[in-house]
Amino acid sequence: NPMKRIALLQNLRLSPIYETAPVGVMDQPPFLNAVVEGDATLPPEDLLVAVKHIEHELGRQPRERWGPREIDLDILDVDGLIREGDLVLPHPRWHERTFVLQPLCDLAPELRHPVLQRTAAELLASLDADGIQRAPRQWGDHPTDDTASLILTVPRLRDVTEAMFTEALREVGAI
Repeated sequence: NPMKRIALLQNLRLSPIYETAPVGVMDQPPFLNAVVEGDATLPPEDLLVAVKHIEHELGRQPRERWGPREIDLDILDVDGLIREGDLVLPHPRWHERTFVLQPLCDLAPELRHPVLQRTAAELLASLDADGIQRAPRQWGDHPTDDTASLILTVPRLRDVTEAMFTEALREVGAI
């Protein structure tokens, strides 16, 4: 009896991976950032639970805010929804972060911020883009310590077992 599999995102599109200076806590290595776009197969709340479980599975440990971390997955936008709660949409700071806007513009420069009604390209043009550059290693390259968690995220977004998702829901007390 094969375990049922769920694709969290279908029709994935990947931006290049960018290397950027850290935000907040400056005494740490550069961050790697990318944007993944796809068609969600779950409602936003369930998608958030699954994404947090992927972070946990990839070894994310609770630490200080803005500090170094193994992986950090954020949901930026879901079809222009505006909402508060556990999952705030759109993500409250994507419009002011070059490390989000640059890879987002590689995929969807015309994506309109649902609150500000400005495109990703317009928002990026209003920021200082210094300190962001394409990372030496990209998606197709063999993962090393600096890119392993980011690269390992993509198969998990495409293919998650139903059992893993059920476990994730249990972890947060949803079932």
